[in-house]
Amino acid sequence: MRPQVRTLPIRLSCRINIFINKEFMEKYSKENVVEIILNSNSRSEVCEKMGVHNNGKHMRMVNELISMYDIDITHFKRIDKHPTIKKICPICVNDFETKKGHKREKTTCSISCSNTHFRSGKDHGNWRPFSDYSGNELRSSNFSKKYRKLCFKYHKHECVVCGENKILDVHHYDEDRSNNKKENLIPICPTHHGYYHSKYKEEVKSKIDDYYQSFITNI
Repeated sequence: MRPQVRTLPIRLSCRINIFINKEFMEKYSKENVVEIILNSNSRSEVCEKMGVHNNGKHMRMVNELISMYDIDITHFKRIDKHPTIKKICPICVNDFETKKGHKREKTTCSISCSNTHFRSGKDHGNWRPFSDYSGNELRSSNFSKKYRKLCFKYHKHECVVCGENKILDVHHYDEDRSNNKKENLIPICPTHHGYYHSKYKEEVKSKIDDYYQSFITNI
């Protein structure tokens, strides 16, 4: 006995415009349709101008019209729901690009920086509050390296008091060494940094205040 062969329906070679009805064709002539599409920047805008809802059915209708009248739509603009933005890595302070609002929007520039960022602070097993560190620990390179790099990324490499540009410290304007925002970091030479933290503070304070106010005004 011969096995039965299942036959598949044959596709029609001609395209049937199932989404464009007679009523629509009476309302919009070919010239109207072409003009609307050529003066729109997207399929959504075409739907809006034709007075129909922006949904799957009407999007298919627009596609049928474009195909039927062979309309060039290279002028349509692609709407990016997740535009590319630039961020500054909180660990290495380098610039990087990521997609804003995307479920995979990046916080850091690399896996290495991500490990440091998300496995540090209270999430790290050896975490201690900032107030528990001694003066020597706060002066160590691990603390100063990050905020020095950040400071000279946004500030000119010179003392705001005297213009010295060879050997510089970084002064925390609010005197909180855990606050490493760019506006809180002031480039200053060791001599005048020492002045600020001594009885000679008033001799340099006005220039530091002026620089701070000028910087935050121009951010």
